[in-house]
Amino acid sequence: MINIILVITGIFFLIYSAFIYIKLLKLISNSVLKKWWNLLFIFVVFFTIGYSVFAYLLFIGDESVNLFIETIVSIIFFLGSIFVLFSARLIHYTLIEFKKENQKSKKISKELNQVKSNIEKKIKERTEELQKLNNVMIGRELKIVELKKKIIELKKRNKHK
Repeated sequence: MINIILVITGIFFLIYSAFIYIKLLKLISNSVLKKWWNLLFIFVVFFTIGYSVFAYLLFIGDESVNLFIETIVSIIFFLGSIFVLFSARLIHYTLIEFKKENQKSKKISKELNQVKSNIEKKIKERTEELQKLNNVMIGRELKIVELKKKIIELKKRNKHK
């Protein structure tokens, strides 16, 4: 009786795992990767069918299956279903976390691009201000040079008089 309970519990774990795989498949956008996950899902389905057939044989009490083999196979099936369940949940959560981290990275990248744009804008504004100041300074220097020339010219005229 315990063998049937173990195998049926294993079947439920596998069915639950299949639903996790379905959620997982929705998260995967890469077509090659998705094909491999589909194959893994198919294996889980076939594994579930195998469990079901074995549970049926245990239920009808087929005499060709001896007690020792029944117990060993039941334990292996039960532990196998737990392994599949934990694997599916771990992979599902890993992908969810990966997706969250990817979204965080995109957000940070967007913020950094905005900061970069702001800095570039400020640099451009300051460069323009410096260019204007430089033009004023150069203009002033040219005026000074011009005035110095006039002074020299006036001094020369004054000496000639």
